[in-house]
Amino acid sequence: MKKTLQSAITTWVTALIVLTVGILCIVAQNTSGDVSGNAYDAISIVLGVVLIVISTLGLVLNILLLKRSANAITLANGIILALGIFLVVEKTAGELLHILTNYAAYVLSVIGALFVCDAILVFVFGLVKKDDLNTFLVPVLFEAIIGIAALVLGILALPSVNVIDKRLTIFGIILILYSIFLALASLFQFLGKSASQKKSDTIDAKVEETKSDDTLEA
Repeated sequence: MKKTLQSAITTWVTALIVLTVGILCIVAQNTSGDVSGNAYDAISIVLGVVLIVISTLGLVLNILLLKRSANAITLANGIILALGIFLVVEKTAGELLHILTNYAAYVLSVIGALFVCDAILVFVFGLVKKDDLNTFLVPVLFEAIIGIAALVLGILALPSVNVIDKRLTIFGIILILYSIFLALASLFQFLGKSASQKKSDTIDAKVEETKSDDTLEA
């Protein structure tokens, strides 16, 4: 149960950090039109403080749960804490976000192309294997549509093309949606494992009770 809670906390911390970065991306671009000037310092300080607070809470919770301060999880929180301090002191988050938005355009293009290729491969091999068309046609179409959308959006957002000038806002929206998905998926997984653990504990208790009754009767 401790490992499940520890994993859930780590995922929620990650989701909160991603959510914060996503919100900062949107606010930065829609406030100043681009990441420049005082927006650099504002993003760095806000993001740095958030990272410091989140990582500190993560360190405290993990130390209380694990009774250790030097393992993979706590060291990861320590690295995040160091990053938060670095951003507050050096004020370079704006530049990093600007680089990430340019990189995100390439990521969207590549991921979109891979989705389209995968949809084609699944469709072709499905026909070769003579699978039921109704079982894979809808997922293939859905994957192809997502892939095409990501590919087109990525190409339009490329710095060399520069058709979409709100790349930072788009990147922020993607991060926010991903953080929500990450948090919800972790929550459902945690609740599912907790329910299974309670059910298992109940069965074990009943078995022990039955054994105890049999012993008394003997």
